[in-house]
Parts: sequence; C-alpha cells; structure tokens
Amino acid sequence: MSTPRAYAATACLAVVALLASGCGNDQPDKADTAEPQSSFARQTVAEIRSATATDMGSIESFTITGDVPEQEMTFTVSLDSDGNCAGGIEAGGGKGSVVEAASGSFVTGDELFWNAFVGPEKAAQMMAVAEDAWVRTPRGAGYFLPQCDFKVIVPTLTTGDAKAATKGKESEVDGESAVAITSSEGGVTSTAWIATDAPHHLLKLTTKGGKDAGTFTLSDFDEPVDASLPADAKVIDLAPTREAE
Repeated sequence: MSTPRAYAATACLAVVALLASGCGNDQPDKADTAEPQSSFARQTVAEIRSATATDMGSIESFTITGDVPEQEMTFTVSLDSDGNCAGGIEAGGGKGSVVEAASGSFVTGDELFWNAFVGPEKAAQMMAVAEDAWVRTPRGAGYFLPQCDFKVIVPTLTTGDAKAATKGKESEVDGESAVAITSSEGGVTSTAWIATDAPHHLLKLTTKGGKDAGTFTLSDFDEPVDASLPADAKVIDLAPTREAE
C-alpha cells in the first residue's frame, strides 16, 4: 500500500481521467447508457469536452474534496488562481490542516497524521518540536498537497483525448444536472460528471481499479479562498525563508 504522501504526489494525475480517453474495452452498465435528455448532454463527447475546457479555463477558484479509501485519506481544500489554498486532510486515522500562501506552505496535524506522511520515527520528532504548531516550508519547495497547485490542476482537469470516452446517462450531482463521461485505461475506469447547464463545470469524478481509486467532487466555483492562519498560530520554520518561485 502506498502512503498518503505517495498518493498526494500522484493524486492530480488520477484527476486527469476526468476528461481523458481510455484505451480499454470496458463498457458502462446498460443503465449508464440511457439517452441523455438535455441538449448539452446530446452533444458529442468532443463537444462536451471542448465546452468544459472553456468554462473551467475561466474559473478563478474552487473546492475539491477527495476520498481515497485504499490510502485511508480524505481531504477538502479550496484553492484559487493567486496560489492560495486552505483546507483539511485526514490520513492514517489522523487529522491535519494545510494553508498555502505566497509566504509558504503551512501544515499542522496530530501524530497519526504526520505518521501517515513521514513515518513513525519522523512523526515522533515532528511532534517533539511542532506539537500544536504550524510547520512552514517555503513555497519554492513546492506544495504540500499537489491539489493546491491551481495552475497545474486546472489544465490537468481539462486535458486528454476524448476519442475512446463513452457518454453516459444524466443524473444529479449535489442538485445539479450532469452528464457522465466514462473512460478506461490500464485497468482503471473513470467516470466524470459534467454540469449540463452553463457554465459546464466538472462536478464529480469516480475512479475504480488501482491503488488510487476514489471519489472526487468539485464545488464552490469562484468563491473567495481564505488562506490566513489563525490569529494565535504558532509557526515553526523547517527551512530558511526564500523568495517564492
């Protein structure tokens, strides 16, 4: 089993499947191929993908929630095009929080949380010096959670060849009508739900098969992101401050 940290390093690649093609021959269940009713859902996969790429390309912020059972990891983070990100992570039975801003990446969590990301020995060392504190690393060292990198994840969500993808039925995702697009590759089947009403946002992704299988939902498009630390936050630097890249 991969650690949550290993998952975090590749999780945004799993989200590529939102609109990516598949190369397998897996077919959706019969119920998933019901004729879509809305005019948008009756368009071709290529047309749906193009409209989604356009509308997702204009967003300034959103919230992504992920549940990856094999990694014993869940997270909900809000991020924006200015590089701000904030939210919570549960991993290995522990809980933590992350704040990303121009001044650096800030992470806090309990011992089980740190154990899931850095192992028991380093987790114990971390708790000895940073219990009840936020650990800071420079932004130039990268994002603690790759999903916080808006400039990478948004293009990732809207790339891929749609030729082998299959259009499925319409359903509701958090009260919004959405059309399903399914693809399979390397034993992993992914289904994305795309809003049928404009703007055509990506609303949900499920992946089945593989160690990174899980469910991801997107919401709160263009809502402000508060990436400030608590007023009484104690911060410990793990590396010298340097200019953000």
